Amino acid sequence: SLEINTLNQLPKKSRFCEHSYDRNKRISGQVITSRNGKFVFVSKNLGESWDSMEHNEFFSVSNTFLTRNNRMLISGRDSKDNTKFRISVVEGREVISSCIVGDFGWHGTYSIDEGDGCIMYAEYPSNKSADKNKFSSKILRSTDGGLSWMSVFEIGYPEIRHFHTCTAIPNREGNWIVTSGDTPSQSRFWISEDNGENW
Repeated sequence: SLEINTLNQLPKKSRFCEHSYDRNKRISGQVITSRNGKFVFVSKNLGESWDSMEHNEFFSVSNTFLTRNNRMLISGRDSKDNTKFRISVVEGREVISSCIVGDFGWHGTYSIDEGDGCIMYAEYPSNKSADKNKFSSKILRSTDGGLSWMSVFEIGYPEIRHFHTCTAIPNREGNWIVTSGDTPSQSRFWISEDNGENW
């Protein structure tokens, strides 16, 4: 784990989630997010100061994603059934939506993206060799800003271990690229030219 050190210290064991980034303009923003248990920490000035909010709908928060309209998607294990993943949509300090989306969240910053009124992310089941049960991996899509989600693509283990990235292709409307791993035969990519309808 990576401990974050700033002028105003975050609680120990807080983990980095996201640094805002405009992928079309290739410009980093001022917003950084971090997580610790049920808490999400947000800095709007590159870590000079932090605001926190507890999210009791989660057993633990895993990731965040900042949308183009300044909402935050928060992903993590559900507080009542920690075998399920939940996504909450936060605007300011208000949770405007929260729903179970599946069994797994996304892996990191380039596993979720937004383009042309569509948000998609790639699931990341660990599927370790020692795991008794192995799981399929899905691409999930929202066309209403994260309020609801549907699976638009699914592929099973061992064809792939899990997805790694899910990215909108800049300046090509409706075009996305998804990659998977981990062995050479499992490392593949798929392209959609219609916001995930076909791959």
